[in-house]
Amino acid sequence: MARLEDEEINLLKECVRSFHQVTGLGCLVSSPDGESVFEAGYCVNACRLCKMLGVGGELCAISRSRAWREAERFGGKYIYNCPKGLTCIATPIQTDFDTVGYVTAGPFLMVDADDFTQCELQTCELDKTQLSQIEDQLRFIPFIPPDKAEPVAKQFFLSVGGVGKSYRIGAMLDQQQNIRLMGDLSVFTSDAKTSEHQPTYPLQIERAFLRAVSVSDKPQAEALLNQLLGHIFFLTGGNFSYIRARICELLVLSARAAIDGGADEAAILALCQTFIEQMQEIYDVDKLCFWLTGVLKQLMSLLFSDETAGDRDIMPCALSYLRSHCGERITLDEVARVVHLSPSYFSRLFKAETGQTFSDYLLSLRIEYAKNFLRRKDCTLTEVAEQTGFFDQSHFIKAFKHATGVTPGLYRKRRERGYDELQQAKNQY
Repeated sequence: MARLEDEEINLLKECVRSFHQVTGLGCLVSSPDGESVFEAGYCVNACRLCKMLGVGGELCAISRSRAWREAERFGGKYIYNCPKGLTCIATPIQTDFDTVGYVTAGPFLMVDADDFTQCELQTCELDKTQLSQIEDQLRFIPFIPPDKAEPVAKQFFLSVGGVGKSYRIGAMLDQQQNIRLMGDLSVFTSDAKTSEHQPTYPLQIERAFLRAVSVSDKPQAEALLNQLLGHIFFLTGGNFSYIRARICELLVLSARAAIDGGADEAAILALCQTFIEQMQEIYDVDKLCFWLTGVLKQLMSLLFSDETAGDRDIMPCALSYLRSHCGERITLDEVARVVHLSPSYFSRLFKAETGQTFSDYLLSLRIEYAKNFLRRKDCTLTEVAEQTGFFDQSHFIKAFKHATGVTPGLYRKRRERGYDELQQAKNQY
């Protein structure tokens, strides 16, 4: 534990004690070379079950050591069984640069003590005295239902695995997600191989995936992506060149869909170029699969992750531009360019934020703008139409009457007489 400072060691001990108090599980903190550093509760060092059954401590230590390595490999946590079937959880303590120690939680039971004795110890020749001693020992060991083991393991990892100085816990969570995705792909290809009907490349799933990306439906996009990757890796039959070609095509199509959905075009294109260059350096299917899950996650994050925060800054800018230029012949495409969004995404965002379509909102601004001009006696209706962005006088008159219930000329006369045009319109109709 030499790489951890005293303050960090104290924090680690506090985290371990807290985890033990909340869950009842014992914990053992070990140095990188496996030496015991700190214990809390009934931990693997205190467990006497294996010794009572004739299993030496060295075998338990080997089992722990393997679990630590697997925990590093599989994203920070690993659930394993000791030589006699008790369950434990291992997690490394890591910094950005190195593994500085390990923590092991457990042992615990995932079946009743009686079931454990009957199933796990049925091959052991035990007399009544030995069996009684083992039953006494099992009373010290907590019980955790199987469906709670994974949540407990995750909480264990979050509680103590990130104590290492400047440790990036998010990176390990990402690694866990990628490994789960690779597991999903393995299940898909296994199912496909046993199916009577060999599938073809699903263009309909690809189209649905791209639609989900373009409309910001992240759960649907991720689910469909899993299916697409499964098809790609299975249907290629191990043809690495074909796999690359399909993945490159999927990257390009995903980028276009993301741009259409409102992602920053320059950032997307630059990222895709980097990804394509990286892919040329990969010559192993497993590595390519693992790399691809992270790549597509980064690609979609440009569209999904900061969308809400960005929209709060985008709309005030767009509305300010509209108010300043509503007298001009501006279009939705023009305003979308001003706020660096695709027209389709800007249109959806505009409706969601204002409750109106772009054209209806712009028309209402122009009507209000026209009312200011109509209060002036020196402007003809043709001039008002030209100053407020309408095509001509006829277009202006029709739009104004549709919006207010009166013609621009009648509105002007009533203003000149001091009447409120809205009240008059209500009385008239």
